[in-house]
Amino acid sequence: MRTDVTGKVVRYLQDNGASVEAGQPYVEVEAMKMIMPIKASESGKIIHNLSPGSVISAGDLLASLELKDPSKVKKILTFEGTLDFPNIPLETEAKDMATHLLAGFEVRLKETKGQCVANGRIAFCFIALINLFPSF
Repeated sequence: MRTDVTGKVVRYLQDNGASVEAGQPYVEVEAMKMIMPIKASESGKIIHNLSPGSVISAGDLLASLELKDPSKVKKILTFEGTLDFPNIPLETEAKDMATHLLAGFEVRLKETKGQCVANGRIAFCFIALINLFPSF
């Protein structure tokens, strides 16, 4: 079970190895001079991962939970579909594209060549591209 706040663990409300019910507070944390309880998302046996007084950041693991009902575990499946991103043209200067290319980043060569010619930046970027890619 993870925290969603940054602060400090004040105390655990259940002993290590004790059972906790879903929705029941299991730990108190201090954030911005306020004491806040954090509730268990499921029922099970709690195992403390940090000691009271530990400094925490959002996302830190406070405790592990051995579920009463293991069938409630959500299985993570590999995404096998396709992501449909719209082809949005980027407003990148030809000079910047050539600089990125020379720094080792991938750029679209045909698009870069077209922008170099259209923007009249042949002296800087187009010649650099030709030197890097003679078949360009």
